[in-house]
Amino acid sequence: DVGLVDARTLAVDARKAVKQGTDPRLIQKDKDAAVRSLSAAAALFLDRYVKVINRSSTARETERKLNRYVIPVLGNRAIDSIGRRDIAALVQKISDKNGRVMADRVLATLSKLFNWAMTQPEYIDVLQASPVIRGMSPGHAKKRDRVLTEDEVARFWQSIEPFGYPFGPFFRLLLLTGQRRSELAEARWDQFDLETGIWRLPAASTKADRAHEIPLSALALRDLEKLPRFAGPFVFTTMNGERPISGFSKAKARLDPVMRPD
Repeated sequence: DVGLVDARTLAVDARKAVKQGTDPRLIQKDKDAAVRSLSAAAALFLDRYVKVINRSSTARETERKLNRYVIPVLGNRAIDSIGRRDIAALVQKISDKNGRVMADRVLATLSKLFNWAMTQPEYIDVLQASPVIRGMSPGHAKKRDRVLTEDEVARFWQSIEPFGYPFGPFFRLLLLTGQRRSELAEARWDQFDLETGIWRLPAASTKADRAHEIPLSALALRDLEKLPRFAGPFVFTTMNGERPISGFSKAKARLDPVMRPD
């Protein structure tokens, strides 16, 4: 199935392997197994599908879920060797340790991965069905309707004063604009018209995939005007503007103790 030059190269490599006491057929078998591993499939899924159709924040979260919860457990397994029992055990483990909501989200990601893999040339002949089936979900996420009381808003405002850039002003603008964390974290300077007081969010930056304009209050404008400007495009950054901020869990961990009432 290859040209003469490539065939000669393969023959030379095979002879070298034999001289070293290795069966060339086993080498090829190992290569085939690596390509069919769940880790390899996940990498292709991210590059060909997730990073193409999703926002960067969604793609990063999908990659995080796979790398944290799935790959360490099933990554070395061939994708066609993973059955419903494996998925059920993984979901139960995540549910017990990290909660039903996270287990449900990981399960949804795995469902997309296996359904996508069944249409790809690398796996279409070996993966006959998805091991993720209806009814595996441990529970669905409930919509949150919790809002801060007036006292909590005041305490929040006072508590973030000592934080400094980037998380101090970031937390303030979250409260002042009422926008999603990811939308503000990935905000770029060219989205803001400080003269007219408008923040223009492109469709690619919104959860609803629809562009919209956010009027900015005088207090929000004042905060924005005080922010440092870096070489890169992002408003909130720890990388000279080249990348948006991250590490929200650590920042919230600092905020939680001071938010608790005495």
